[in-house]
Amino acid sequence: MPEDSLGQEAAEGLLNSFQPTLDKLIRHLTELKRSQTVLSSELQEETVQLLPIQDLKRIHEVVGRAPEYQRRVEVLIEQMRLISERAERLKRRTSKIARQQRQPAAKEIERQNSQVPQRMDESNEEQTMRKGTEDPQDIQESVSP
Repeated sequence: MPEDSLGQEAAEGLLNSFQPTLDKLIRHLTELKRSQTVLSSELQEETVQLLPIQDLKRIHEVVGRAPEYQRRVEVLIEQMRLISERAERLKRRTSKIARQQRQPAAKEIERQNSQVPQRMDESNEEQTMRKGTEDPQDIQESVSP
């Protein structure tokens, strides 16, 4: 078994020669892991602190669009003004047409009203004439001197 002991001695020698380097690497990896954990928690805290800044960026973007929104409002105001003007013109036209339609009707009513007394006068005369011919007393009065 001298070969086994020789192999084992060689393995132990090799392991002993690399052991300080391996121990050093293990310590560095442990330190790296701890540093990454600390860094991760600090980054998370920074992210939470940056959220308001991201909100500020959104607010800045919205405020940056204010001139566009103002322009849209001005366009809407102008459109509403034009619609109001058109509505006012339509009201005036409608009133004018209604007046024009009422005028001939009013003239016709006036004409009919002015003819009513003439008709009444005519019908009174006709009734008187009929009375004169139908009433014997009227006949006698017209015959007697």
